[in-house]
This record gives sequence, structure tokens and C-alpha cells, in this order.
Amino acid sequence: MKAEIDDLFLLVNPAASSQYDPVDDEKRAQAAKQERLRTAETLQIQEQAQVNEESLKNQGFIDTIIAKIINNFQVTVKNIHVRYEDNVSVPDHPFAAGITLSGFTITSVNEKWEKGFVPSTAGAIHKLAELHSFAIYFNTDAESIRGLPPQQSADKFRSLVEYHFGIDENPVNDHQFILRPITMNHTLDDKTPKFDVELDFEEIGFLLDNYQYRDVISMIDMYHFFLRNQQYRKIRPTEDHIAKMGKSKALWKFAREAVVGQVHEKHREWSWAHFAERRDDRRKYVRLYKQKLPGALKGPELKELDDLETKLSYEDLRFYRSIARAELRKDIQVRRKLEEEKRKEQEAKGGGGWFGWIRGTSHQASTDEILGVQMNDQRRKELFDALEYDEKAATAAAFEPPKNSLKARIKARLQKGSLALRSGPTQSSTEVMSIVFHDVRAKAIQRPTSLDALVSLGDLHVYDSTTPHSQYPEIVKIKSDDTPTVASIVHLPAMDEDESPNSLLMVKFEQSPLDERADNGLTVKLRPLEVVYHRGFVEALYNYFKPPETQMESVAALLDVASETLEGFRNATRAGLEHALQAHKTIDVQMDLQAPIIIVPEDVTNKSSVHLIIDAGHLAIGSDLVPKKDVQEIYSKRNQQYTEEDYRRLEALMYDRFSVKLSAAQFVLGNGLEACLNALKAEDEHGLHLLEKTNVEFSLHNSIVPTAVQLSKIK
Repeated sequence: MKAEIDDLFLLVNPAASSQYDPVDDEKRAQAAKQERLRTAETLQIQEQAQVNEESLKNQGFIDTIIAKIINNFQVTVKNIHVRYEDNVSVPDHPFAAGITLSGFTITSVNEKWEKGFVPSTAGAIHKLAELHSFAIYFNTDAESIRGLPPQQSADKFRSLVEYHFGIDENPVNDHQFILRPITMNHTLDDKTPKFDVELDFEEIGFLLDNYQYRDVISMIDMYHFFLRNQQYRKIRPTEDHIAKMGKSKALWKFAREAVVGQVHEKHREWSWAHFAERRDDRRKYVRLYKQKLPGALKGPELKELDDLETKLSYEDLRFYRSIARAELRKDIQVRRKLEEEKRKEQEAKGGGGWFGWIRGTSHQASTDEILGVQMNDQRRKELFDALEYDEKAATAAAFEPPKNSLKARIKARLQKGSLALRSGPTQSSTEVMSIVFHDVRAKAIQRPTSLDALVSLGDLHVYDSTTPHSQYPEIVKIKSDDTPTVASIVHLPAMDEDESPNSLLMVKFEQSPLDERADNGLTVKLRPLEVVYHRGFVEALYNYFKPPETQMESVAALLDVASETLEGFRNATRAGLEHALQAHKTIDVQMDLQAPIIIVPEDVTNKSSVHLIIDAGHLAIGSDLVPKKDVQEIYSKRNQQYTEEDYRRLEALMYDRFSVKLSAAQFVLGNGLEACLNALKAEDEHGLHLLEKTNVEFSLHNSIVPTAVQLSKIK
């Protein structure tokens, strides 16, 4: 089986203002609401699906079918170009933004990753995915290709797709790339885990110039204006009204209705009549939806339900449906309980015996159902043989997988990445700032009862190009090795195969670790950085991203929306954390943080000027986990009388305990960088120290029951 997509081109332009059509707008809003409801219902059904023996058999059967399809399925995609052109946001500076993809292929390979025919008896499935020249561009002052004849338009689209296939190349020099063209090899293998994915990127580069930033801000401003216009579109006067009433009267009436309408709506939402209406709608919808779920709703009542779904908001519908489902589940449980009691009463009265046994087994089905299809033994055997599916082995594997077996593994690596800010659209324009990072790795492993995730960063450099003749062009880098560092004072796990010993940052999270030392594990390791503070660099970045005064309102509105979304996410996260605290999920924290050295020069063009160096030292945080035997000992006395010692031990168990240690923190002030660095390395007291090497060690206890008023929350 093979799928091919070739020459897919899409051109998008901002729509011109059109006449308001309330019927069409209402249809669009209702269609969008119903689509959101269908998506939410599908996800909820999947989450609440019950796992039993029959479902496990079906799942294993489905996995076998999917494996057969994947083994014989190949995909080829060539020349994808999606382009957005805008001459409305900035009329004097039209721009074009687009995504291009030269090629994407998924092919079957053997165990040596060589392309060719793979027989069905080869064992593990191997797939090789290749991504060629994926790029994102944002061209300022761009020429439009709208209105060209179809063939000429297709040729133009194709010529703007950059690709590099061996000696066959098509570099596009006219593009202002935000994401430079990247190529990727992506391998899939289910030999060891069920799914094994590896991603390997050689280089990813992002570039943004001030012309692109200007056009993006202008597009945001236009989008904000469009949203404001949509809000009052229903009452905005048409050209006929303006011609009939006069422009001044029509606009005055529009302004008055816009303000008074909002005031009246707020008052209506807090009226008793509105509360009574919402109560009646809720009761009616819950009653009708409970009838709809089993398919018993017909005729006028179905029309009544549709009218309510048109009237109510998406949030109300989700809430009312959850109430209806809960009530329906409760009714079903009560009915089943009554039926079970009735059956037991009939059996007690003599409803069992030989005749009852005969009636109960006389209608035994001779066929089996697979994915909703009735099959006899012969057809079932033929199907399983064709798919090479062993039902018993699949069911046993689904029920009893080893705890350390691998279900899925995803590995990704980026050898080099960069982000640059440029002062102009041309190649000769100077760079304001650039960030270069190396050897970014990520890995996630899923097991039947656990999940491990690892992210590491090999190296990081930040370059400052705002000051000519600066002695500190590299303002962020890894601290030189000649400066002594404090040895690790926390227990770190063994080195992972995907972790470089010289990585700048390593973060590892474990959910339900295999060694069962805790419910979760978090390990963080950070090498020291040298950070140079330069006021001119900070001001240059501020001026670069500062929008024009005329567009500040739009940017502020966008930030308000983003902050509201973030606040909602923060509240949801807080609720989840509070629930986790109530359930008391223990976490093993091991952090080994070499804090950065902050260098503040008086003059960045002179290394002999006065320098202030802040060395925050070495911070180590480790969990002091309570031995499980102590917990079990206290738990074993739950039905016995507690002594005072037992109460003290129980109270001690109500805290998560962490050991915190800060070592070798110091401040140095002096003339010349070398003299200050030598003072940092000195073992004895030095005259340049504002704060001599300081060590702090303490224990932090956090209550796992924050609602218990008799316990200190933090001590």
C-alpha cells in the first residue's frame, strides 16, 4: 500500500470586510460549538473505557491489524507550500509568510535500515522516515503571486520551495527564513519496545529581523481591530442606515447601543429571572439528555433538546451533560441491584433446578463476536492465520507484562541550534543578539507501570553585538574549567546512556520508579555559567521588541488574553497539586546546581575597569525520604491505642523533608577582571571580598496535609 502527495500549494489572503449576515454567523458559531462538543465527548469516552478481558483481546487484535498495515504502508510527500500574503496590515509594506516542505517519505527497511522488500515473516517492523528541507519564512516587502494563471502560479509556488537532494538543488535566496531549512532522519523500530522512535536533527536555526517584527506587530494590531469589530458587528450601522439617518446620528446611535447594551446585559445576568431561567434550562436539558443517551428521545422532545443546545453555551452543555451521565449511571446501578434482588428471590422460590439450568444454556451462541462482527470458529481461524495472530499469547501478554518491559521509547537529538535577532532584512545587516546551543537530547521511556523522561543541554552561548570593541562579545558561556568547583553533595543516579558527562543541564523525571524508592523522582544537574551583565545589551533588546505607541493597545490586549489563559492554567495546576498533596505522592528530589557567576563590569570595553563578581556557589537539594518500614509500623497500629511516642512519630511522617545546602557563596569587587577571578579562586581570605565564602545548611519540612491546622505548613 502506497500513498503519494505531490505539489500541494495553498495561498491565503486576509478577507475583505463583508456585509454582516446574522444567520450565517449563527450557523458558523453553532457548528464550531458542536464540533468542540464532539471532540470532548470522544476524548471522555476513551478515558472512561473499561478494561476487561474482552477489550484486551480486541486491543491485541487491533494492534495486529495495525502492524500489518504499517508493514506494508509507504508514504511519499513532495513539494508542499502554504503561503499567507497580507497587504492590509501594513499597506505600504506587504509581507508574505509561509511553510515549505520539499519532501517527506516513510519506507519499509530491513534490520540494517536498508530500503527494499521486507517479508511479513521478518519479525520486527522497521520504518525509515526522512524529512527534507522543512522551512518557515517571513518575507517583508514581498511581491504577491495572487492572480497568476494556474500553471504560472504552480510554477512560482514550486520555485519557492528550497530543496537539496544530492547534486539536485534549488536554493532560494529571496526568502527571509525564520526557521532555516532542516533535514531529518526518523527511524521507527519495535524490536525491543512496542514502539521505538528516534529523531536526529543536524541543525535548526531561527532568525528574526526588525522588519519581520514590525509586520508581525502590525498583523496583531489588525487582528485586534478585527476582534473588536466582531464584538459590535451586530449593531454596527449599515451603509443604508447611514445614508438614511445621516452619518453623525447613525454613529452616535451605534456608540450609545454599544455601551448601554453591555450595561443591560450585566444587570440581566445578575437578575433573579436569569437565575430561574438557567435553573429551568438545566433541569430540562438533563432530563432530555438522559433520554437521548439510550436512544429513547424522539419527536418534539428531540427538537426541544436541539433548541436548548443552540441556546446554551459550550461550558454549560459540558456541565449539564456530566450531570446527566452521573444520574443515568446511578439509575442503572439501582435498576441492576433491583433486578439482582428479584432474581435471587425467584431462585429462592424454586426458579432454579434442572429446568432452569436447561433454559439458561439452551441458547448458547455458537459464534463469537470480533470487533462487532459475528464469526464462527472456521472463519475466525482463517482470519487469525492470515494475520499471524495468536489470541492466547496476546491476551497473556496484555494481562501480565513484566514490570521492566518497554512499551514505547522516543529519543531525539539536536546537534546544533541557534536563534538570532538581526537589524535588517538583508544578509549584510548586523546581528543584535544570537544564541547558540549544542547537543540537545531528549528521551522518554514508557513501561507498564512507570514513565521516565530525560532532557539534557550540552552547551550554551549568547553573543552580544550591540557594542563595538566590547571585551565581552560572549556574555553567556560555561564557566572555564580552571575555576575550582565544589564536589557534588547529593546522591545522583548512575549516568544515563543518553546523558553526556559534560552536559550543561540535565533534568530527569521518573514516574513510579522501578526501584520503588518513591512515587516520583526528580533529578536536576547544572554546571556553572559565566554571565556578563551589560546594561546597553538589555536596553537594545528592550528597544528592539518595543512596539510603536500606536500599537501598544493591541499588544496590551494580547498580553491580557495570554495572562488570563496563564492564570487559568495556574489555577488548574494548583488544584491538581493540592489533590496530589492530599493523596500524598512522595517525590525523591536530587538537585546538584552549580550556580552561575555573574560579572558586572563598569565598562565592557575595558577589562581593567572596576568589576563586581557574584558567585552564588553550589546549591544542593536532596529528599530525606521516610523509610517504608517506619510507615508500615505506624500503619500496623491503626486499630491499637497510640502512645505519646507513636503520636510524635506520626506527626513526623506528616512532612516531606528536604536537605538544603549552599556552599562557597561569595561577592568580589575590585579593579580588573583577572584580579577578581583570582580572588574567587583564593583559598584564604582576600582583600577584594565583599562577602567571603559562606556555607549554609538547613532542613526544610513541608506538610503533606496543608489543611491540618495543628501542623505547621512549613518548618
